[in-house]
Amino acid sequence: MQFCSGQQILAIEDDPILGAHLKTSLESRGFQVTLADDGRTGLALAHQDDYDLILLDVLLPGLGGMELLTRLRDKRRTPVLMMSALGGEAHRIQGFD
Repeated sequence: MQFCSGQQILAIEDDPILGAHLKTSLESRGFQVTLADDGRTGLALAHQDDYDLILLDVLLPGLGGMELLTRLRDKRRTPVLMMSALGGEAHRIQGFD
């Protein structure tokens, strides 16, 4: 899949500074970005619209990224790029599962 300007990205990131940087950077490249700052809001938005890509933080308040991804996969096949400060092999494997 090739991504190009004009496509819609949902960024689910609870850190307001990082979220703002992601949004600004992607919008400057022509993407349409919706930002959610917690897992429950992110999941609701993911089910409301057809996004071309979801950027998903693993550590989120309320509903964690792994649980969000599991719930998302019940209904959607949108590509997801996981973001995390956790670098352990077990976390990477869990994301792929």
